Amino acid sequence: MNLIIKNTLFLYLRQLIVLLVSLYTTRIVIGALGQSDYGLFGTVGGVVLMFTFMTGSLSNATSRFLAYSMGKQQNKDMVDFADHYPSDLVFRTSWRIHLYMAVAVIFIGSTIGWYMVNYYLEEKIPVERLFACNVVLGIVIFRTIITTLQIPLFALNIAHEKMGIYALVGLIDAFGNLFIALAIQEAEMDRLILYAALGVLVNIAVFCTLIYFCKRFKEFQLTGCVDYSLLKQMAKYTVWTLTASLGAALRTNGAVVLVTKYFGGIASAAVIVSQKVCNSINNFTQNFATASNPQIIKQWAGGKINESHQLVCMASRLTWTLLTVLCVPLFLEAEFVMQLWLKDEFTQAAADYTRIMLITCMIDAFSFSASAAIQATGKVARYNLTCSGIIIMSIPTAWVLYEAGYPVTTVMWCICIGTALAQVARIIFLRNLTNFRLRDYARKVLVPCMAQLALGAAIPVLLYYNLEKGVVNSLIILAVSGLSTICFGWPVIRPWMKK
Repeated sequence: MNLIIKNTLFLYLRQLIVLLVSLYTTRIVIGALGQSDYGLFGTVGGVVLMFTFMTGSLSNATSRFLAYSMGKQQNKDMVDFADHYPSDLVFRTSWRIHLYMAVAVIFIGSTIGWYMVNYYLEEKIPVERLFACNVVLGIVIFRTIITTLQIPLFALNIAHEKMGIYALVGLIDAFGNLFIALAIQEAEMDRLILYAALGVLVNIAVFCTLIYFCKRFKEFQLTGCVDYSLLKQMAKYTVWTLTASLGAALRTNGAVVLVTKYFGGIASAAVIVSQKVCNSINNFTQNFATASNPQIIKQWAGGKINESHQLVCMASRLTWTLLTVLCVPLFLEAEFVMQLWLKDEFTQAAADYTRIMLITCMIDAFSFSASAAIQATGKVARYNLTCSGIIIMSIPTAWVLYEAGYPVTTVMWCICIGTALAQVARIIFLRNLTNFRLRDYARKVLVPCMAQLALGAAIPVLLYYNLEKGVVNSLIILAVSGLSTICFGWPVIRPWMKK
């Protein structure tokens, strides 16, 4: 438990700095590129990332097998089980798989990605910007190759619970992008191309940093033999988790591409901004999940089922509480915060989209630790097909509704509803696969969290509807919202902090 708290503090300090730097960087980039080019960059990048969703499955497989292997090794009575593989063999096999995936990225990006940019989105991309978009496409493909090869390195650090290294890499990425944003402000050449090209340097710096620190782990072996039976198991696990990665890709990049297709680059820029805000908040609250998930898997691998269930409850309650501290104030004062952040680039659409995305983030808060417990069992086929299939269907549903003339917010509401339905299915799978009683989950997680939200938001909502609009009153509402959710959240997390 002390290790989890220590790692959480590392990650929260890192994410606080990253959040502030990233939000400031986004404002500078939008000002330097303009909303149209910023939307085009997000769309072109989204095209590649949407069709390389397998990298998410590989990340899940690598993290799960490494943590599971270490959990077995910690329990000396269980290391002879047939499903045990040495952790160094797991890493070598994972590295080999990611090399194969890097080759696939080149093929997918240069074929499907090129078609999407030059034909599918042709009507929404200005003719004079088509060449720049194709150059950016090539650069994004190269950057995606580097990030694909980073996945097993990230997984190795997380499995060893070395969150200080993870935090350092995040800071390098954040400040690197800030320097790039400042550099392109005065550039004479095409800023869209320059912004994409300079980003490669940040990716390379992160990759080299990970290599340097991973050398201290005995599992770090880039060459050597691999076990093809293990490779088969990891590939099978990856295949069954493909739908989860596809759902995540469509929920972000697919939505941007769809909005660009029907409403243009400026509309997609507002969507990207709302996603960036909510992703920053999500990353902020995922820190405890990142610190606790390896322990959930290791406890399960060691046969400590009750301890694994307790960690699921603890991580869910703490993640939810910390999320409401951020989401409730931002939801109420979205216009004020977004205008303060974006200044001249502020649009009402960005505030409206952010509110919908915040609702989705809060629904998704319960998924992180529950998914870790389910992944620990290794029985992920039906789980991923069901939960991710529900989320995936939100994109074609929005597509049909767009054809019928529905507004731009349609895709975000479809994703929000899909996320809620998927969460219901996830809890049912948690019961069926890990023997976690629904009554216990409701009593220990859902009821306390819903009570904390209702009580914590009551006073801020009353102030919001009774105070006149203004800078001072907005600051009061933000402060009261934060304090109220913290005060009512403390009883929710206090029992677990004692443990």
